Amino acid sequence: MVRMATPFATGVSLGLALEPAPGLLLPVVFAASLPALLLVLAPQSIGTRWQRGAVLSLWYLVFGVAWQSLRDPGRDPMGAQSEVAAEGPYLVRVDAVNGSSAKAYRADVTLQAGLRRDGWEALRGRVMITLLSGERLWPDVGDLLFLDASLRPIERVPDPGGFDRRAWARSRGISQELFAPAQQWRIAGHAPHWSDVFLESRQAVSRWLQRTSLGSRERALVNALVLGQRDELDSEQSTAFSRSGTIHVLAVSGMHVGLIYAALSFMLGWWGGKRGSRVARGLLILLALWAYAGITGAAPSVLRASFMFSLFTLAGMGRRRTDHLNSLFAAGLFLLIWDPAMLRHAGFQLSFLAVLGIIVFHGPIAALWSPKPWLLRHAWSLAVVSFSAQLLTAPLAIWMFKAFPVWFLPANLVVVTGVSLAVFGGVALIALHRVPLLGDALVWCMQALLKGVGDITAWFAQLPFAYPAIRIGAFDMLVMYLLISAIAAELIWRWRHARLVSIGCVALLLALAAARSKHRAEEASFVVYDDTRALMAAMVSGREMVIVAGSDSVLQSPYSERRIEKHKGAIGADTVVRSGALLIKDRLHRCGTTWMADSRWRSSAFNVLFVSGNHSPPMDGGHCDAVVFHDLEYVGSELVEGYAAAGHWVLASGISGLSRWKLVREAERLGIPVHVVADQGAFILIR
Repeated sequence: MVRMATPFATGVSLGLALEPAPGLLLPVVFAASLPALLLVLAPQSIGTRWQRGAVLSLWYLVFGVAWQSLRDPGRDPMGAQSEVAAEGPYLVRVDAVNGSSAKAYRADVTLQAGLRRDGWEALRGRVMITLLSGERLWPDVGDLLFLDASLRPIERVPDPGGFDRRAWARSRGISQELFAPAQQWRIAGHAPHWSDVFLESRQAVSRWLQRTSLGSRERALVNALVLGQRDELDSEQSTAFSRSGTIHVLAVSGMHVGLIYAALSFMLGWWGGKRGSRVARGLLILLALWAYAGITGAAPSVLRASFMFSLFTLAGMGRRRTDHLNSLFAAGLFLLIWDPAMLRHAGFQLSFLAVLGIIVFHGPIAALWSPKPWLLRHAWSLAVVSFSAQLLTAPLAIWMFKAFPVWFLPANLVVVTGVSLAVFGGVALIALHRVPLLGDALVWCMQALLKGVGDITAWFAQLPFAYPAIRIGAFDMLVMYLLISAIAAELIWRWRHARLVSIGCVALLLALAAARSKHRAEEASFVVYDDTRALMAAMVSGREMVIVAGSDSVLQSPYSERRIEKHKGAIGADTVVRSGALLIKDRLHRCGTTWMADSRWRSSAFNVLFVSGNHSPPMDGGHCDAVVFHDLEYVGSELVEGYAAAGHWVLASGISGLSRWKLVREAERLGIPVHVVADQGAFILIR
C-alpha cells in the first residue's frame, strides 16, 4: 500500500498544481497501462523485479494526475464555476455543517439544480453557504434547501495573519459562496443519508445540553469535545487551546475516534485472539465507531478518522498481527480515490501525518526508557505519543499557522488525559443523565473536570514564549521534513550518511532564516484592515508597525488587539506603535519611522492621504500611493478631481452606498485602481 499510495498521492499533487486538461491525460494513461499490464503478467526474476516496480509506480503517478483532473469540480462544465450557474434560485443538498449559532449557519452544499427561464436546469459543484437567522430550525446533513440568492467568488482578502477563507474553502475544492438572509431560504425536502438514523439522538443530546446545569463554558467544552460543535466556545477558550498546543482536542476527529477504538480494544481484549473472538470484537468496534460518527453529524474529519480506524479493525479481524503502516496508507489511498481534493484539506494532512508519526516513531522512542511505576509509565507513554505525532505535524503546522506552541508537550500530558476522561464522561453523562443521583454526580464531576481543563490550558497559554511567531516558506518545510527523516534514519535504521544529511539540512535552514530576516528588515507595507465598522490602518517599515485608527477607542477593543497581534506575528514585527487618531491633527507628529499631519501619513516607502467628511487634504500637485476614503456621506466632483493622481483609491468604513457607487464609477473613469473594503476585504500594499 505504501508503494501504491505514495506515487498516486504524488500524482494527485501534480494534478492540483499543474491543472492539466483531462483530454490530454487519458491517452497517456492508456499508453502507460499497456506496458504496465504486460510487466505484471510476464514472469519476473528476482533481479528484474525493480523494473516492474518502477513501471507500476509511474503508472500510479500518471493515474493520480488523471484521476484528480477528472474529479476536479472546477472542471465540471455544469459546476458552480460556470457562468450559467451564476444566478439563483438554487436547489442544494447539505453535505457538511461547518458551524451554527443563534444568528448564523455555515455549511458546505452540493448544487442540485438552478431555476432558469426555461425551467429547472441540473447543476453540479460544491459551494459554501451562510444562512442568517430565522424562526425555523437550522438544516441538517442531507436536507435539500431552496436558496433565492446569487453565487459569488470567494475573493475577500484577509487581514495579515487573519483567517483566510479563500484558502480554507479552496482546500475543500470550493471557490464560490452564497449568503442568504432569513427570507431567502427554506428547507425543501430531505435526501436520505446514513446519519439520519442518529438524527433524533443528536438533536435530543443538543437539547439536553442546553437545559443542563453545566456552566456555559463547561457546556461549550462538552459540545466541542463530544459533538464537535465549537460555536459556543468564546474567543478566550479557543485562543488558550491554540497557544497551549492542544487545539486538536477541540476538533472531533482522529483523537476522539482513536480514543473510542483504543478503549473498546482494551475492554474487549479479554475475548482472546481466536478468529471468532476477533470477528465479534471487530464488529462491535465498527458499530461503535460509525455510531459515534453519526451522532456527531458525520463531519468530514470524523468520517476520515472512522474510515481509517475501520481499516485497522478489519485488518485485526482477519489476522492476529496487523501492519498499521500498511493500513494507514490503504486508508489514505481509498480516501484519495473517493475524493482527490481531500489532499488539500489541512485536517487530512495533519491527521495522516500525526498517525504516521505515531506508527513510525512511537516504538523506537518508547523503547528508550521503561519506568516501573504505573503513573510514570503512563505519563511517559502519553509524552511519547504526543511527541511522535508532533514530530511530523510540526513543519506543516508552522508553515500554515506561522507559529509554534512551545509548551505543547507538558500541556498535552495533562490536557489530553483530562480530555480523554471528559470524552468518556460526556458519553456517560449523555447516557445516564436521567438516573437519579448518578446523573447529578456526573454533572458535578464533569463540571469540575472541564473547569480544570480550561484553567490548565489558560495557564499554559500565558507562560513565557508560549506561542512565538515562526515564519517559514514551503521550501523550508520540505528541508525540515528531510532533516526529520535523516535523524530517524540514523536513530532507527542506522544509516551511516544520515548525520551528514542532517548537518546539511541545519546549515541550509540557518541560511534560509538569515536571508528571510534580511528581506523582512527591508520590506515595507501599508494595510487598511478588513473592518467595515471603523477605520484602522497599519504601516510597516522593517520590523516596526505603526497603527492609526479613526478614534482612540477603536484600538482599545479586544477585537482590535487580537487583530494587531495576529498581524504582528505574521510579519515578525518587534515593535508596535499605537498612534490612535493623531493623524487628523494639523501639526507634524512622528510615530516611529512614520510622519503624520493634516490627514497625511508618510514613511520612507509610502505617502498616504486620508479623506473624510470632516477633512479633505489637498494633494499639493504631488503623487500619493493611496487615498483612503472613510466616514464620507457626500461625494462632489471637486473631491474626485482633486485625487486623480493617486496610485490607489481605498473605500474604507463609514461611506454611504451612493457615495461608494459614485467613487467606484469615477475611479473606473479615471483609470485608478479602486479597492472596496466592504466587498473585497483588507487592502494590502507591499514594497
